Amino acid sequence: MIEPADKVVQEKPVSPWFGMLYQPRKTIRYIVAQRSPTQGLRLLIVLLGFIQVIYGWFYLGFRREINLLLVFGLAVTAGPVAQAMANFFGGSYLSWVGSWFGGKATTDQARAALAWSKVPLVWGFSYMVPAFLVLGKDFLMGEYPYVISEIIGFGFSKLWLLVFTFTFFCVGLILIGFGLWSFVLSVLALAEAHQFSIWKALLTLTTGFGICLLPLICFLIFDNFVFDPRW
Repeated sequence: MIEPADKVVQEKPVSPWFGMLYQPRKTIRYIVAQRSPTQGLRLLIVLLGFIQVIYGWFYLGFRREINLLLVFGLAVTAGPVAQAMANFFGGSYLSWVGSWFGGKATTDQARAALAWSKVPLVWGFSYMVPAFLVLGKDFLMGEYPYVISEIIGFGFSKLWLLVFTFTFFCVGLILIGFGLWSFVLSVLALAEAHQFSIWKALLTLTTGFGICLLPLICFLIFDNFVFDPRW
């Protein structure tokens, strides 16, 4: 016998910190059905703000140009504020774009879906902590070839070099995997919040990003044709 939809929705799943990893649709369905879907987002947004500053600094190649203490200061102060603003305006925007395709999500529901879909980023960051304990500050501060040259230059053993290489690439692959899973979850969560298909959710995301990029594309075209001396 199939249970009524409202009864299934009200069945409380495991904590969203875990449920979003392996029961994403059931978890987000329960969250958006609550009277206040954004309840409990404060801690998540603070963590995401901190983590994404560290990720940006780590991946964009500014590790030697910007002081580590300054980065942590920005991650603690500016990161959560920027993340809160991004989630506020991003949720409103995706609620609006999704309505073009028949979506029913309110702004709060879209904000909750957008935020909780990033839970894998938090778990991915947790793998950087033991890597930092194993590899030390060089894991955060240096490019991989530079660190390898330092290790060889200081005469570290081949075993340590093997441990460093294995840990570095394993953590990198884990972070990439969690990042990809976060994107998949954003599609699933948006589909549940708007109560439409996965394809419409993907179309909502791509359309939303496309509209955001349109001014930049127009500027680049304008700059190329107007200010290029060849024209």
